[in-house]
Amino acid sequence: MSGSALIVVAIAFGAALAALLFLAVRRDAAPSKAAAGPGAANAGADLGDIAVAARIIENVAAILYRLEPLPPHGVIYVSRNVTRYGYDPDELLDAPELYLESVHPRDRPRLLSDIAIVSSGNSHQMGGEYRIRTSDGRYLWFENRMHGVYDTDERLLAIEGILIDIDDRKRAELALAHQAHTDPLTELPNREAFMGLAAQAFAVGKRTAEPFAIFYLDIDRFKDVNDTLGHSKGDELLKALALRLTGVVRKSDSVARFSGDEFAILLPGLTDPAEAALLATRIMSSVAGPYSILGSEVHVTVSIGITIYRPGVPNAEELFREADLALRQAKDGGRNQYRFHSAELDLMVRERVTLVGELRSALERNEFELHYQPQVDIPSGRIAGLEALVRWNHPRRGLLLPGQFIAAAEKSGLIVPLGRWVLGEVCRQVRTWRSMAIMPPITSFNLSAVQLAPPFEFERDLAAALRENGIDPGAIELELTESILMETSQAGGDTIERLRALGVRVAIDDFGTGYSSLEYLLAFHVHRLKIAQQFVRGLPDDGGSAAIVRATIGLAREFNIETVAEGVETAAQLEFLVKAGCRCIQGHYFGKAIPSQQTEMVLRRGSLNRV
Repeated sequence: MSGSALIVVAIAFGAALAALLFLAVRRDAAPSKAAAGPGAANAGADLGDIAVAARIIENVAAILYRLEPLPPHGVIYVSRNVTRYGYDPDELLDAPELYLESVHPRDRPRLLSDIAIVSSGNSHQMGGEYRIRTSDGRYLWFENRMHGVYDTDERLLAIEGILIDIDDRKRAELALAHQAHTDPLTELPNREAFMGLAAQAFAVGKRTAEPFAIFYLDIDRFKDVNDTLGHSKGDELLKALALRLTGVVRKSDSVARFSGDEFAILLPGLTDPAEAALLATRIMSSVAGPYSILGSEVHVTVSIGITIYRPGVPNAEELFREADLALRQAKDGGRNQYRFHSAELDLMVRERVTLVGELRSALERNEFELHYQPQVDIPSGRIAGLEALVRWNHPRRGLLLPGQFIAAAEKSGLIVPLGRWVLGEVCRQVRTWRSMAIMPPITSFNLSAVQLAPPFEFERDLAAALRENGIDPGAIELELTESILMETSQAGGDTIERLRALGVRVAIDDFGTGYSSLEYLLAFHVHRLKIAQQFVRGLPDDGGSAAIVRATIGLAREFNIETVAEGVETAAQLEFLVKAGCRCIQGHYFGKAIPSQQTEMVLRRGSLNRV
């Protein structure tokens, strides 16, 4: 319905409503039969006009209504042609607030806001488009025009309005908008729609630092497919490939077709370049499978350019330009591969992806082993505990320390099976030492936040390992950093308590380097604090480190918590720690972490002097 038509309808309804209201007044002030005279004929004419107005209202696809001036703004009048949409006017008047339930949930807050604006006097009239449910459950689009009705003292008497059925027009507009933003062949968003989504993601990223990635890809040698099989089969291939792309990405990702054989993917929330690389690999693998196209078997590959949002990029168009350049590099490099916008990032990601693949193989081939570093009581020299530290016997690079692979294991999720192996190996080793009557008082190992995340598999694994090996839970200590405690408490506040309920000990590792240390001491009843190596390294000369270490030891004493100093390497550091009240020492001053066979000999001695 055009704007001029809406004006005509509004005028007609305004006149009709005025006539109806006039009728109500005339009925209230109707003269007695005795007083009736020549004016009776005029009254009959007025009633005829009213009947015409009523027919106009009933025969047009629009609804007149009046609402109370005060909240909850119930219906006090509705025209009878509301029956066109399956509603009984009397039932609506009997339940004055029922009309709100028919408004689409997404549109309801906007309608309530418009009503509130009119009732407050901030605006005498408001308009908007809303979806309203018919009695059979369909939602139709209506244009709503409302205004306030005031008395001579400018007091609001009612809110009066008209609902005009614009469903056909609205659906036509939506269809045109869909057509304008949709690729007709694949039904995917087109270039214009994708760039709009990218601009929105860029605006969000600039405001909240929420990352996202853009993939730009095309089919390698697609022209050969068209030339040899024909354009109709080429079109069928594009549709089949579009289905594979949408099937391999996440639901939150947006796949678009630009033109020809070019596609783009927007991936919100993607933070790790290695994840982008793994997804690109899955896409290439999915696309590479054979296609059955109108009786022909077709094989194709794709090349992919990748860029990731980061502060400093001026706009979404620049990000897409980077993805385009990366795609060209992938093409120039031999096709059927991905490239990042940055050569340095490309190299880093490839190394990490390779490392993750090797980690997965290492778990299958059992290439890991545990070394143990003693924790020594001073001045007796007796072994107060052991910390188990994982090592990787890499077939080419030799023995790797945790700092060289744990981060990749965490980001890839492989830390879960690796942590399960560490748990099982520690419990098995403790059982072996117990059978030799040389079991250490405490054996500890580190946990990752990933291991403690739902569905809480680690708790079940821990309980099973303790039970199967017949180990006293108090002989096992779990080391968690403050950042892990923070993440764990936010995700599931009772995780630490559930672990403690199993009887194991809990220690805070690298104490003082995280956040809210005092809060964690109050919230979690830990057994030990491990003074971070970065503070021990500055002893005894660095005043700041010395103050932090003294404060930590004093705080632990007040809470009746043991302390362990990590990374002790010199006699001067040891002397300072002992004088400050820390009796348990761990570090190269007494020796590096050693394999289980050598640890067995140390345990048999029962004490350890400086190496």
